[in-house]
Amino acid sequence: MTELTPFFVTAPLNVNCASVLDTETIYIFDYENSFIGENDRPSKFITYMETLGGMVDIFVSPNVSYEDREQLVLQYFSSGSFMNLYTLVETMIHCLFVYKGIGYNNKRSIFTDAECQKFNQNNEEFLKQMITFYDSMFVIMLFYIGNMSKDIKVLRQRFTRQQINTEELSPNVCSLLLDTSFYEYYDKHIGKDIFYYEFLFENNLYRSMGFLDILTNKNNILLPVLMDMTNEKFLEFIREQKKES
Repeated sequence: MTELTPFFVTAPLNVNCASVLDTETIYIFDYENSFIGENDRPSKFITYMETLGGMVDIFVSPNVSYEDREQLVLQYFSSGSFMNLYTLVETMIHCLFVYKGIGYNNKRSIFTDAECQKFNQNNEEFLKQMITFYDSMFVIMLFYIGNMSKDIKVLRQRFTRQQINTEELSPNVCSLLLDTSFYEYYDKHIGKDIFYYEFLFENNLYRSMGFLDILTNKNNILLPVLMDMTNEKFLEFIREQKKES
């Protein structure tokens, strides 16, 4: 795959540029220097990102207030439009790893470790919602491996009525599944609250992709490992090892 050329810009783009974004370029929007008004800037900025096709990301200077940076994350993960803003994805991964005590080395996060702790404390319910979703994804992967159906609805029968979650979460919560570094999340134990997310699984929310395309994307480095672990030959090997020990 051709590496995308980064191009730093501010919002809003020139009308002609905004209508045709180069598919070989990733447009990185400078939040601090964008002309989007003074009031409710984070919300307006994310709303503007929603209007763009093509590959986009954002740059957030350390000079931007913590309050604005916090709101950028919250606005992105409450947006009804799917878009993979890598910098905010990495920031959410950072927050989750700080919460779970996992080391984080990616420098793209817009928070320090201390700011992640502050974010997690300020947004306890939001964080709990995110953790429950990602914990559920581990079980969804196992169920998918056991079935390998191209229809996600087949997995629904594995859940009780109480485990069917009908909340309309932002499709952007699934953007973490497109990031290889996210899968270290499963190095630590997962919780017992597991759900089937009807809205995210069964609706066309991801532009040209379905939910299973997201789940099985090439950056999901955990899925092949789980497939090997559930392979009958592997299970037989484990049983033989136990007999010998």
